[in-house]
Amino acid sequence: MRILKWLACLAALLAAPAIAAPAQPVEAWADALFEPALKTHRFTGAEIVVVEDGAVSFAKGYGLADPATGRAGSDHIVLFTMYDSLIEWDYETLTAKPGLAREWRFADPTTLVLELQPGVTFHDGEPCDAAAVAYNLERCRTDPRSNVKADLGSVESIAVTGPLQVTLKLKEPNSALPLILSDRAGFIVSP
Repeated sequence: MRILKWLACLAALLAAPAIAAPAQPVEAWADALFEPALKTHRFTGAEIVVVEDGAVSFAKGYGLADPATGRAGSDHIVLFTMYDSLIEWDYETLTAKPGLAREWRFADPTTLVLELQPGVTFHDGEPCDAAAVAYNLERCRTDPRSNVKADLGSVESIAVTGPLQVTLKLKEPNSALPLILSDRAGFIVSP
């Protein structure tokens, strides 16, 4: 819980540059922020709502909780703690490793096939299946509010080709696409 408090405080401070420093020490501020009651804390340009179980909800002024619409690099403080990505990194070798996609392959230079992990569910109980992944990728690629459109600029179409299989047809070869799916464009939210 202590780490969650510090993460939420750090995220709030980084995401809203006009926030004034709290008058009391950060630990006291964090404890007050996480008292077990419904509270709303307003800061310049942002609002944080803390619900009874200690979960944090960003009400306004924050794009950071949505991987598709966030604009700041500091959003990753929240994103990496909230979402799994399709593809992960092996930090020692700097190579791609399975994430929500248990494997991927290029069927040809312009076709990327993702095979998803079975049995994965979102926090709300919905399955993380091919339909959910296709929805997310399509949203990142076409939603007018998306700030990651360029990341998927080489994608021509996205198709559900099996219950746990998504196929991306590319406009041109893009061997970097699997690693692109380890960041915002590959963070999967419940549809």
